Amino acid sequence: MSEQTSLWTLDQVLAATGGQGTVPFAATGVQFDSRQVMPGDLFLAMPGARDGHEFVADAMKKGAVAAIVSEGQGHGPEVLVEDVPRALEALGVAARRRAQTRIAVTGSVGKTTVTQILLAALGHAGSAHGPVKSFNNHIGVPLTLARTPHDTQAAVYELGMNAPGEIAPLSKWVAPQVALITKVAAVHIEAFEDITGIAREKASIAEGLQPGGMLCTPAGTPFETIFQQAAERAGAKRLTFGPDGDAECLSCRVDGQRQHLSVRVGGETVEVTLQTLGAHWAENAAGILLTVQAAGIDLGHGVAALEAYRPPLGRGGREGVQIKGGTLELIDDSYNANPTSVRAALSVLAAASGRKVAILTDMLELGDHAVAAHRDLAEAVKAAGVELLIVVGTLMKGLADQVGNSLSVIWASTPEDATATVHDALRPGDVVLVKGSNASGAARLAEGVRALSIQNSVTELERR
Repeated sequence: MSEQTSLWTLDQVLAATGGQGTVPFAATGVQFDSRQVMPGDLFLAMPGARDGHEFVADAMKKGAVAAIVSEGQGHGPEVLVEDVPRALEALGVAARRRAQTRIAVTGSVGKTTVTQILLAALGHAGSAHGPVKSFNNHIGVPLTLARTPHDTQAAVYELGMNAPGEIAPLSKWVAPQVALITKVAAVHIEAFEDITGIAREKASIAEGLQPGGMLCTPAGTPFETIFQQAAERAGAKRLTFGPDGDAECLSCRVDGQRQHLSVRVGGETVEVTLQTLGAHWAENAAGILLTVQAAGIDLGHGVAALEAYRPPLGRGGREGVQIKGGTLELIDDSYNANPTSVRAALSVLAAASGRKVAILTDMLELGDHAVAAHRDLAEAVKAAGVELLIVVGTLMKGLADQVGNSLSVIWASTPEDATATVHDALRPGDVVLVKGSNASGAARLAEGVRALSIQNSVTELERR
């Protein structure tokens, strides 16, 4: 196996990390979770709740060709380093040069979806690389970088944060030519004084931009000065998307489950047909296409990626569920939630035909803003035409109280308490939105609604 067809050889690892090792190897992958090791992987013994050194032997049995360790284990080829996480970072920095064009994406909402669509666009244009799932933190970003193949033409990396000071180091590792901020909203606000602090943190993505790079940001927000100053400090050009921006959606027409957008990007206008609904997609599409153009990629590849996109489980996909007497439609947007994304999901429900049912669970990580944020959803619920509101969790009790007698409301303290009530309350023709934070059980409730199809099928078989 040549150095170009492998991902890492001994010599390359030594050059990147400054470690010590003598047994040659050629790795085809990089992994730190021994449960996911595949033959040919380079295993990193990362510290954690369980020290990765405990699993070196397991990794070798599964086919790892070598391990990066800070303490010799004697189970096979090893590279000895002082600090394994720092070695991972060094591998990432060394590997980033393999991608000729690098894009970094951050934002309070939409960044994972946008990253995956950008990755698809880059793939249409040539050899591309990007993260698996939401690998966007101090481990996921260098790991994604370290996995960059030698023949990569363009790559996209997702950058996330939970607290101040996390985005800039990630961006410096990536050293992108183009950076995109999808949106600033009150997400992880418990670690900040206010939303302006979140905007500054997101804007720090510019600190890693290469000289002459481009920073793509939403247009017309209260954070214009923050974004512009960040671009100027980085010696970058700022581009905007949204109303009157460098890219904007000129028109939107809904046709069943599809949206037809006309989007202007610079001096060019393109037509896009999306297989997903929601007014927020107009801005998403404009931001994606602006980023594609800023990276020097033909807009046609961005259009193709947008049109091919289908929401994964929990990300707003729509499906029919068989129940007694007919079918209901489930909108499963249960992956996560914050005030902005809940309002966006409610706007999708508003456009649906049928009795509108919203099942909402607590939004988490909102700190001192949590109580008010839940109560403030009342107007959005009413505006969406929700006829039955089922809310779950202590915080959502505030929304139930705020809505009052204006519509039918059911409150439960836990997803388990809500399940039977949900099943009894649903009827054929309903359009059911499930939205909430992962840890508050929204996904379990979505699965409960979905399971009605299985239960109905079993009942029919029993009757036969």
